[in-house]
Amino acid sequence: MKERIFALLQRIERSFMLSIAVLPVTRSVFGLAIAFANETMITSYNL
Repeated sequence: MKERIFALLQRIERSFMLSIAVLPVTRSVFGLAIAFANETMITSYNL
């Protein structure tokens, strides 16, 4: 019984670790998208 609970908790922990590991990448992509959608950037580089 203890082993099953421990295994379940490990699976939950892994899912949290994955979501936290992905956050910096998504923030970087989101920041670039905002930068390129900026009005000044669009007019400066004729995008």
